[in-house]
Amino acid sequence: MSTQQDKLDALCDYLEMDVAEALEAAAFDGVAAGACTRPDCDFVTEEIEPDSRDGWCDDCRANTVASVMVLAGVL
Repeated sequence: MSTQQDKLDALCDYLEMDVAEALEAAAFDGVAAGACTRPDCDFVTEEIEPDSRDGWCDDCRANTVASVMVLAGVL
């Protein structure tokens, strides 16, 4: 899995939501879901700032997590 769209799709599968539902949840909550952007990492979290482009990945030990809003190109 390597593209931003692949990461977005995997994140939505994890959340059991479609993209619109995940974006709506992020827009009305103080936190959003996010996924690591490294091609070889499948880390996801449900607690990241909605505008985050460089959140902490517990697996990679690096700032590589982007929120669902960033992955979808909204922000």
